[in-house]
Amino acid sequence: MVSAGGVIHATAVELHGETSEQAAARVRGIGDTLARVLREATRAGVTPAAAARALARRRLDTAGRAPGR
Repeated sequence: MVSAGGVIHATAVELHGETSEQAAARVRGIGDTLARVLREATRAGVTPAAAARALARRRLDTAGRAPGR
């Protein structure tokens, strides 16, 4: 997660055609996501890596149920 900013920005701009400002907004969300992962890890008594994987699974599951998928 720490080095995610560059990947998020490049992917948003180059692959998704977002503006630099839109990509920057995504990057600013990293801090909130990191805080969420660390809180969940503490709450569940698991490592931050395990909490991050669980969050990623939930996001993918939700995306898979999105209309049109």
